[in-house]
Amino acid sequence: MTKISVTKYFRWILGGVLFIAGILKLVMPDNLVEVLLFFELLEQRFAYLFTYTISVVEIIMGIALVYKKESQMVQKSVLFLFGGFLGISLIGYFDNWQFACGCLGRFSFGRFDLIMVLRNTV
Repeated sequence: MTKISVTKYFRWILGGVLFIAGILKLVMPDNLVEVLLFFELLEQRFAYLFTYTISVVEIIMGIALVYKKESQMVQKSVLFLFGGFLGISLIGYFDNWQFACGCLGRFSFGRFDLIMVLRNTV
C-alpha cells in the first residue's frame, strides 16, 4: 500500500467515525446530555444546544475528511476535537468514572477505562 492510499483510508475511517457519532447524537442526544447535567457543566437547555452543536460539527468534519477537504481549518478542527476527546477520556480514566461517555448518543457503551483511552489515542 502506498502512503497516499493509507492516508486516504485513514481519512475515511476518521471521517466515518465523526459522521456516525454526530448522527447518533443527533438522533438520541440524551446520554451526552445526562453526562453534562451530572457534572453540572451546563443547564439542561444549554446541554442540548451543546450536544446538537457538537453533533453538527462532527458531521461537517466527517464529510470534509471523506471528501478530502484538507484545509488547515479542517485539520486543526479535527485535531482539536480528537484532542478534546482524548483529554476527557484521560480525566474520566484517572477519576474512575463508571458510566458511558455519551459519545455515540444512546448507543454509547463501556466506561472511562484504559481501552477508551487507547481507542481515543489511536
